[in-house]
Amino acid sequence: MDDVLRSDGASPSEGVRRGNAVAQFRGAMRTSLFRTSFFLLLRTGVNAGLGFLFWLVVARLYFPSDVGIAAALFSMILFLARIAAVGLPQGVLRFLPADEDKVGLINGAFTVSAIMAFAIGAVFLAGLDLWASSLSFVRADAGLIAALLVSVLFFTIDGVVDNAFTAARRAEYGLVRTTLFYGLRLPLAVLFVPWGIAGISAAWTLSLVISILSAAALLPRFFPGYRPRATLRGMRSRRIFAFSLWNYGTGILAGASFSFLPLLILNRIPGPAGEEAAAHFFVPYSIVTLLYAVPHSFATSLLVEGSYVETNMPAERRRTVRYSAPLLALGIAGCILVGPWLLSLLGQDYAGAGYGALVLLALASPILLVTGIFASDLQVQKRARPIFFVTALSLAVTVGFAFLTLPELGVLGVAGGVVAGQATKLGLYVSLRYRKGARSNPAAA
Repeated sequence: MDDVLRSDGASPSEGVRRGNAVAQFRGAMRTSLFRTSFFLLLRTGVNAGLGFLFWLVVARLYFPSDVGIAAALFSMILFLARIAAVGLPQGVLRFLPADEDKVGLINGAFTVSAIMAFAIGAVFLAGLDLWASSLSFVRADAGLIAALLVSVLFFTIDGVVDNAFTAARRAEYGLVRTTLFYGLRLPLAVLFVPWGIAGISAAWTLSLVISILSAAALLPRFFPGYRPRATLRGMRSRRIFAFSLWNYGTGILAGASFSFLPLLILNRIPGPAGEEAAAHFFVPYSIVTLLYAVPHSFATSLLVEGSYVETNMPAERRRTVRYSAPLLALGIAGCILVGPWLLSLLGQDYAGAGYGALVLLALASPILLVTGIFASDLQVQKRARPIFFVTALSLAVTVGFAFLTLPELGVLGVAGGVVAGQATKLGLYVSLRYRKGARSNPAAA
């Protein structure tokens, strides 16, 4: 017999299924691993949406020349901050949960970040004519100099603040912090339109400072006795510096593929054809990075959980797969079913040339999940060096495969390079795990 419809139009069986889904979600949210991953994913989505909206509004209100220069300056500031951070945000994730002097570690990370940020910002300003002559006008404006240095400083320490919350299993506060930053800079940009480039830079600088200071004021809730103070007391351990620097190098290599591949396409296929191919790869890759946020968020959460001494890592690995696999399946299905429509929003040529690459890149996401779990295991053991070399070999395979197949396969060959690189990474991690097991149990080997 057909189900009788309820007053809201749903059948009883549909209501039961909906109730079960809600109950399962609530149950998952009671586990710190899922809750942390959920807020990290939500933060990625909110940041992407509000960031796109900001530049869309700015493009409509400001002169195109101001927008172009501001975008270049903003990108350069983020790059400088990434250098200045020297991997400390990742070090905070691993060392803070079990550290006895949590206040000292946080303040030490802030102090090192501030020293590096001001040093790198000063060097950048001094050499503007050499490496960014188009931005040399910044040195003639005291307000822009101040905005640049303050922005580099606060973009350097924002990772420490957000990861301190994540390490305390309260990633939702990092979400609130970044939402405040992205949400506040939009009305400020509208308010400062008459200032031109200075208005755009003032909007992101003021919103960034307000968001960081507001978040820092909440740190004593999770780290009793915390007071901001310049000190290196918590950074005396050589292990945290070595761990952070190896992770820093790994992060640079991991991000290099996104920078290298469009450039590789332009160099391998000269002329207009190469320019079109670069665009046809860039758009699908940008879309699929949102899907890649799933394994990244869960791997980060697994690292945090593993950093607590009471954690049962095998159980947390199983939870990681159980919670993330349905999200990956949903994302892959979305890329396959909705991908052509998404790409066609930019033109039918994007849908025709980029759809195959989008599907291939999406199908690689489960590999990223497994390699993320392997990498988290190594980080929990404070073994960051093998991750660097695995990432380096993976990048070499990615670039090499793309270089060889580009003339015949086009952007599909570049996507295949990404998959080949991730598969290489998986094989290397499996080999490392097998060798470790063989050393610990020679009889079994």
